[in-house]
Amino acid sequence: MRLAAVLSSRHGDKIAPTTLDGLTAQAYNEAMNTLPHEKRCAVIRCLVDGCSIRATTRITGVAKNTIQKLTRDLGKAVWEYHNNVVKRLTTQRAQCDEIWCFCYAKDKNLPDDMRGEPGVGSIWTWTALDADSKLMISWQLGARVTRLTPMPSWATLRAGWRTGCN
Repeated sequence: MRLAAVLSSRHGDKIAPTTLDGLTAQAYNEAMNTLPHEKRCAVIRCLVDGCSIRATTRITGVAKNTIQKLTRDLGKAVWEYHNNVVKRLTTQRAQCDEIWCFCYAKDKNLPDDMRGEPGVGSIWTWTALDADSKLMISWQLGARVTRLTPMPSWATLRAGWRTGCN
């Protein structure tokens, strides 16, 4: 009977698609694609400790694509949390810094057809920390046009600061 429902729904009938165990496709995906809390914590712990995605896969037994999806979901959650919580700070001193990294390849090793593409080659992260509490106030990603390019404008920092300090 359930197999008939699956087959008939594939042929355009108005029956809701079900799997062989009777769950709808959406309920089946929600039940099957949930990583247990302990595994999620283990994956995040490995990544925070500096393990690569492949090493995290070997250590935890979690698939590479699952780790990447978890990382995207975690990034969104952290972004929302930061934007909702880090407001109206009373920061007196901010420590500003820049961090260099590369995506795909270093500039000298980039293929000619990839030069100038955004998100490839050298990438700079500018950060602003509260000097006393070490809270990340603001950050920005971008390219460095010249070696003398300073951190992006203080307006960006003030947008995260939201205090009106001069």
